[in-house]
Amino acid sequence: MKKISVILLALAIAAFAVPAFAGDVSMDGEYTFGGESWSNDVSEDYGLFYDELDLNIDVTSGDVKFHWDVEIADDPWFDKSDDEGGLNTDDTAPGQDNKLVDGWYVKWQATDAMFVKIGEFGWDGPNNLVTDGPGGGSGTINVNYDLEVADLNFYLSRDDEGARTGLGEDDITTMAVMAEGTIGPVDGGLLYTQTTNDEVDDENTSLVEVWGMFDVGPVGIMLDYGSVGADDNAGVTDGGTVLLADFNLEGLLGFGLNIGMVQTNEDYDGSPYSDDFDVVKIYGDELPDAMMVYVGGEYGLTDALSIGLDALVMNDVDSDDGPTEIDVWGAYSFADNVDVEFGYAMQTANDGDAVGYEDQDLMWYEFVFGF
Repeated sequence: MKKISVILLALAIAAFAVPAFAGDVSMDGEYTFGGESWSNDVSEDYGLFYDELDLNIDVTSGDVKFHWDVEIADDPWFDKSDDEGGLNTDDTAPGQDNKLVDGWYVKWQATDAMFVKIGEFGWDGPNNLVTDGPGGGSGTINVNYDLEVADLNFYLSRDDEGARTGLGEDDITTMAVMAEGTIGPVDGGLLYTQTTNDEVDDENTSLVEVWGMFDVGPVGIMLDYGSVGADDNAGVTDGGTVLLADFNLEGLLGFGLNIGMVQTNEDYDGSPYSDDFDVVKIYGDELPDAMMVYVGGEYGLTDALSIGLDALVMNDVDSDDGPTEIDVWGAYSFADNVDVEFGYAMQTANDGDAVGYEDQDLMWYEFVFGF
């Protein structure tokens, strides 16, 4: 009932926005309905349905814009993370089967070169294999300055974790500085993020990330390097490095194909902000002392129908063969704003079965309605 009430509130705001606000109002969004069926060689087989409504509402008046992104997810496994900001609920906790993630901000274009954003939102680097959603987004200030040769961003995000967990007023605070620009043929950037956890004495994490995107003939190349620092009293993480290299061969072959490599050193134990591999459908870990190679391809059979393949073809973890995976999928467009995507994924545990990985099969589909 609470979810339905929120949906009705969002639709009511959209319906009455024009007479209610003096500024220009716009709204877009999409509704997704999907299903999954899992088969596992060790644990119990299961299936599920899920849906999500995502609304984006903007109200603009002069130099000020209000933006609200509200996502209502029926099943917590759909989003798989809280990186969008908002309520930051624990997906695995009891009572979190219905999830609302909403982010909002007020943006003031102070000058032609500078704007200020205040609200509940997070931010990302260029690739979530290295950094994904630093800052809880429960209270963020962002100052952006256009230096012509680069955009300079400063972020300060405060997350009242201490108050929610009953540990007092101690908070988790994230500060970041990010610069992005173009130097000759290279689009690149630099991100420095520092998170202070006052709930636990002297437990801090940091990330220095540098990336670049450029073309060598018809081949597009992306390089992304991150150095993670962690002062973890529990002794679970102590930092490390991660390197991503991705090669886009579409200009060479005439259809979408990319090959990527991820390498971590023996000290690396995942980004302090996410452990989401997010290239194939099942496998989702970043591990220390790992060398991974992945392939992604897409080919348009017609204007409406595409087929694709995503595969983790090599996963060497500390000299053992880690889990590998191959996914095949298709996508069909019924109309400009109605699509269906469906596929089959198969993970092979290899030597990873010794540490809890399974041979798994996954069949899935998603209908997406845009408006």
